[in-house]
Amino acid sequence: MAETVTAEPKPEQAPTPGEPEKGKKKFKMPNTYVILFGVICLIAVLTWFVPGGAYDLTEDDIKPQYLSFGDSAENLQDGKIDAAFVVAGAPTTAVTTLAACIVALIESEEYGLFHAADRGVTSRYDFAREVLRLAGLSESCLVPESDPAAARTVRLANLMLTMTGIFTMPAWQDDLRTYLAAQDLLVR
Repeated sequence: MAETVTAEPKPEQAPTPGEPEKGKKKFKMPNTYVILFGVICLIAVLTWFVPGGAYDLTEDDIKPQYLSFGDSAENLQDGKIDAAFVVAGAPTTAVTTLAACIVALIESEEYGLFHAADRGVTSRYDFAREVLRLAGLSESCLVPESDPAAARTVRLANLMLTMTGIFTMPAWQDDLRTYLAAQDLLVR
């Protein structure tokens, strides 16, 4: 006797999560360099359609206006001007001394963070008194907010300049005297 075996069809199995259905290909993420190359190409094409910005400016497009600091700030806020350059350098001798210090640093080929301030210790009150004294003016206009002897003093330290010995900043009194002389305010 022969046995007959019949095969029942297997039920369709649902695809497991993460597996593509039959006949569909699974998406494979392209290499990072391919994506980067595509973005660069897109940006390159966009440069033909997107108008240039401030890079189209020429020197003829710039109309200088010589304004005070307050007027510059107000015009910037109001959108009347696009940029303001504030140049300040008082006292002038401090700028000269700082420039000499920078040249010395460049020539030394030292690298790091350098603090450059005149040597000495003073308070704002004593600094103002010295300005008046050198200009030959009375100190009577100065009214300290507290006892001048107890006022906080400021130590003008130049740790990196001192450690490297590249440049020696002058005493603040010397720079002040030079500045007042340059402004013809020094009483001799």
